[in-house]
Amino acid sequence: MTLYLDDLENLQCDYPGCDHTSHDSEIYFHGRCHPDSPTWTLFNRVSGEIFVECATCGKQVACIAVKDKKDA
Repeated sequence: MTLYLDDLENLQCDYPGCDHTSHDSEIYFHGRCHPDSPTWTLFNRVSGEIFVECATCGKQVACIAVKDKKDA
């Protein structure tokens, strides 16, 4: 699933056991498959997308579309 700005602004933290006191304006990307695992972040220059993947199993956590400056 590709995420756009509207999607990111409406995201809610769903990390198990999080009390949401340590992050008011940030959302961290963790895989539901392995919530305590680090993630890998890759930028695909061809598609213009950023992929966030679980470092344990490689499952895609998010795909973020990057907007070109000329489209801003």
